[in-house]
Amino acid sequence: MFKALGSSSAMLFAMLALEAVLVTLFAAVVGLGLSTVMTGIFAQTVDVPASAYYTLPIVAVGVGVGASLVAVRRATSADPVAAFGG
Repeated sequence: MFKALGSSSAMLFAMLALEAVLVTLFAAVVGLGLSTVMTGIFAQTVDVPASAYYTLPIVAVGVGVGASLVAVRRATSADPVAAFGG
């Protein structure tokens, strides 16, 4: 839709990459939070190393940007007229 309205491929990438980064960072924070909460719930000890608190968000951002590359490729190769159902 944005391509049909005149957005550049770089702008599409920026929008999709930002969305992917925000979603993956949110998921990383939820995952780390759940692992901390579940430590007190279950009898089995869950040991989360301190390095996980900075490694997981970095890996999540990399995966998010990589996934957005697939979406950008698909969005930029689509026919802009098809976005309007024509």
